[in-house]
Amino acid sequence: MTQSHKFHDTQLEAIAEIARRYNMQMRTATPASTGIGAPGNGAGTAAPADLSRSGMSATPSGAASAVPFPRASTLAVMQDKFLNAMVAGQSVPVTLQTNAFLAAIVLDVQIVAVNVTTAVLFNNDGPFNIFGASGIALSDPANQAIITPISGFKLAQLNKYLTDTDMNFDATRDPGFSMIPTAANNAAGTGSTATNAGSASFRLVIPIELRRRDAFGALTNSAANEAMILTLTPAASYGGGTDTQNNVYVNAVAPATSVTLNVSIWQVYWTAPPASIQSGGTSTATQRTPAGLGSMGFIRSERHIDNAGGGSGSWQLTSVGDVFTNIIWTCRTATHNLRDQYSAANALAGFNAGYTNWPNVFNFAVNDFTTLSLGQTMWIREIARFYGLWSGISLFAGQAGYMDTGVWSFGPYLSGIFDEAVNFLPASQYLATTAQTKCQVRGSTFGAGLAAVEVDVRVIRPQSGQTLYS
Repeated sequence: MTQSHKFHDTQLEAIAEIARRYNMQMRTATPASTGIGAPGNGAGTAAPADLSRSGMSATPSGAASAVPFPRASTLAVMQDKFLNAMVAGQSVPVTLQTNAFLAAIVLDVQIVAVNVTTAVLFNNDGPFNIFGASGIALSDPANQAIITPISGFKLAQLNKYLTDTDMNFDATRDPGFSMIPTAANNAAGTGSTATNAGSASFRLVIPIELRRRDAFGALTNSAANEAMILTLTPAASYGGGTDTQNNVYVNAVAPATSVTLNVSIWQVYWTAPPASIQSGGTSTATQRTPAGLGSMGFIRSERHIDNAGGGSGSWQLTSVGDVFTNIIWTCRTATHNLRDQYSAANALAGFNAGYTNWPNVFNFAVNDFTTLSLGQTMWIREIARFYGLWSGISLFAGQAGYMDTGVWSFGPYLSGIFDEAVNFLPASQYLATTAQTKCQVRGSTFGAGLAAVEVDVRVIRPQSGQTLYS
């Protein structure tokens, strides 16, 4: 026998020994049959069934927990009120009907105009400026402002930039949105001479509930003697004027005859769930109220003229004491209350120079620590990316898919940790404040054309931190 054959036989013997030891070890380690899917005992007997180890067990190990509120309740919608032919400048308080838990209020707005001879142009904030600077407000039964008076244009911006229930939606992308002349006609300055020029139709949502997934922020609205009040105030005049925020149409090119404003008010609410739900012969208890009942959301509006005419003086917000979910800033100029205008030519001429009245670098500090230092181009990009507004920046509010000039949102930073503006997020980067918190704009140089910075803050007052951050 050759040396190679001896080596080969030695290898085979070693392999056989390893296999023998392995088989002995496996037989020793094999447990007795204990249930479905367990290894056999080697004697050919079937493994006994043990349904407690099966997903098909007839006797679940634990009782079912309470049915979550959004599953036990029914999400419902009803028409609350129809306001026909609202009078310009005349406030109309609407007592909301009582329906369990209020989630949102929807305004269907119709502007009906009849034109005879002149070409009609909307002002820059149109058609939303049919409700002027203080045109929309909501108060609770104790007359506490839930939504401080804001303009129709600002409500449109809240719809676009908040991530609350039914928000994060550009009103100009709504299938029911229309305006004559179109925003493109407005931009071209040509207007429209159609017989219905000056007409428009749009839908806006007044935010109440913060999250649909657990109804967090929905408000009790079930006592007839403690109803909430929605107040709508149309623009002072349905004619033309130079004030772009408060005059619906451009001066001298308003509809030649009457304008009619109709508003249908819809209430989105959760019904009161039953105490239990019967299913499969068993009764399961339900959660009877939304998560964190007693939590409230507010819109607080501030107007700062600290840097009117330009300069870099510091100023601070007054809406502290609760949790900020977003801040929306609107820069107004001294000329006809225009929003600050973006210029591509200026942007080419220098870094962060597209706007002449907004700071090249905007600095926001919390308790003297600068948390956000934002250049114009970076901030514009983040807003476009976060909200999907890819079309550009428009001076005219009716342009679908555009950012509106002079309007800035903190949404990408206070709500953007998951990089998408959806309503199912936890509290992300919300800014919790106390009455002693100093939220300050400082080291930011505004242009000489500045008249005011309007600040709309969405704040949440949670019943507990646990429900907010869950």
